[in-house]
Amino acid sequence: MFHHDVVVVGGGLIGLACASAIAREGLRVVVVASADQGAASPASAGILAPTVGKATDATRALAITARDLYPGFLEALAERTGLHVPLDRSGILELALRDAEASALRASLRSGSEWIDDTELRRLEPLIAPGVGGVLHHEDGAVDAPALLAALTADVRGDPHISLFDHRVTGIDAAQQPLVAELAGGERVEADYVVVAAGAWVGSIRGLPRPLPVTPVRGQMLAFDGPRMRHVVMGSRGYLVQRGNSSLVGGTMEHAGFDAGTTAEGAGLLQQLAIELSPSFAHRRVRAHWAGLRPMTPDLLPIIGADPDFGRLFYACGHSKNGVLLAPLTARIIGELVARGRTSVDVTPYAPNRSWKIDR
Repeated sequence: MFHHDVVVVGGGLIGLACASAIAREGLRVVVVASADQGAASPASAGILAPTVGKATDATRALAITARDLYPGFLEALAERTGLHVPLDRSGILELALRDAEASALRASLRSGSEWIDDTELRRLEPLIAPGVGGVLHHEDGAVDAPALLAALTADVRGDPHISLFDHRVTGIDAAQQPLVAELAGGERVEADYVVVAAGAWVGSIRGLPRPLPVTPVRGQMLAFDGPRMRHVVMGSRGYLVQRGNSSLVGGTMEHAGFDAGTTAEGAGLLQQLAIELSPSFAHRRVRAHWAGLRPMTPDLLPIIGADPDFGRLFYACGHSKNGVLLAPLTARIIGELVARGRTSVDVTPYAPNRSWKIDR
């Protein structure tokens, strides 16, 4: 039996960022996590796209806040670790290949985004596929997710207030005080507070006071050699992201349970998506192929905040496709809630007990 101020369950970007934020409030934290194949954090493309796609005003505002935290978040991380994580804020190009797509994009334009015709699109991206035009989301971009994970890992390893345990949490007893996290080997860890940040594996934890509708959804990615694109490029079926000397393509959404393996079918689909966005990919060599398991909720929004019935149990999970984007904001919220009992952020859209009915 070990006792700490806070147990964080999960060692991905969200769990590590939360642990760091809590420790900087002066509390002793233990991160308990196991190395699960298919974890979303190292597999992510790292896209920061709060102005792309449909969202309510409240959730879009939160996502934009998260994006705009990144420069300061990475600067502080570099000061603590000496590791500089690449951040691209050159904008995202959302491509319209057909008239119907162009009409939809024009109708959804909002502040910070600009319609550009095909001529201007080709000036910005000479390798782009022929189309009707597109939208440039000026403030969006991407962050190098594996580099961010490495920096956060170094951050928590170097913090004397944080311990790391390589174990799997199988159960949580929130009714006791202190709370108890039960480990797969039979050990028990006591803490005044518990933060659940277990990604796609949240549903395997026994004893949580409410069901959390988080399911794994596999996303496969390919990395190609060849000339760099200047922006993140998004189409209706997938996206291209630059990382170092590689171009990444992703976009698959597969309900395959906890199978994090890659498939020939997935590789073929991703190659088609890449060629659809830029014909140059028809002649490029595939450098790598991998997959990750996104922790998806029915409304694609995360579950963040205190349990309504057990105020010392906190959730930071179910981030769906936006775990990288929302990591700095999630860490701020959880750090404030654990240390002070309140947060400066209105987390109503992310409430653990919200309605899961989706309006179609």
